[in-house]
Amino acid sequence: MSDPLDLGLEGLLAEARAATSLDDFGAPDFREGLAVLLATYERVGLRLGGRKRTHGRIVQLLANRLKIAKAFRDHPEIRTRRIVRPVYLTGLPRTGTSALFNLLAIDPAARPLLTWEGIFPDPLGRPLASGEEDPRLVGLRSYYARQRAKDPDFDKIHYVDADTPEECVLLLAHTFCDVQIGIEPLMSPYREWFEAQDLRASYRYYRELLKLLDWQRPGRRWLLKSPAHLWALDVLVELFPDCCIVQTHRDPLEILASYCS
Repeated sequence: MSDPLDLGLEGLLAEARAATSLDDFGAPDFREGLAVLLATYERVGLRLGGRKRTHGRIVQLLANRLKIAKAFRDHPEIRTRRIVRPVYLTGLPRTGTSALFNLLAIDPAARPLLTWEGIFPDPLGRPLASGEEDPRLVGLRSYYARQRAKDPDFDKIHYVDADTPEECVLLLAHTFCDVQIGIEPLMSPYREWFEAQDLRASYRYYRELLKLLDWQRPGRRWLLKSPAHLWALDVLVELFPDCCIVQTHRDPLEILASYCS
């Protein structure tokens, strides 16, 4: 039986394997970042609830990687797909990126990343019955309804629901080399490790996840967003040479006050 407080690397990998009956995580380069992240969590001293939630989140990300690798093995044609002329919204946090993202997503030609897809980019693993919604989407709707009931004021900061447009950090988290998985609160040693990384590897994996989603539910033109992309604008242009990048701006003094809230 797994220990929900165990944040050891090998134990987490084993639990993900046991949960999925799979053993191929894809390229092993994610392990270094995960090991540094786990060392960071141990250093800062998570409380009981934090350890349990962190444990569950990491096992889910690892299980997703196993299922993603299986999808590519079963359907190698996915890797041949092209993400054509994606639109990227970025800017410092609290500069209106979410408002602009949701506005542009209204365009029928836009194909935004949705929250539930970022959390579960892997295929369901079985055909859906006629008229059936993905049960993971249904479950997340219920989860976010409960969260809003517990903390209704959070919607004023950042509204999230299962099927609303959401940031690319949900996909990048699967690489364990992600600006919001350990560095946003400026925790060490993950911060120093992340700042030293060449982000091409993590963004190549991210590009494969976009192909996987496009294979499952294609759209005319991907619309993507995250302040985290500011760390990798050069990589975005290298990997998506026909992309369009839109950067938002706001008075830095207003940004700082809003971000600290």
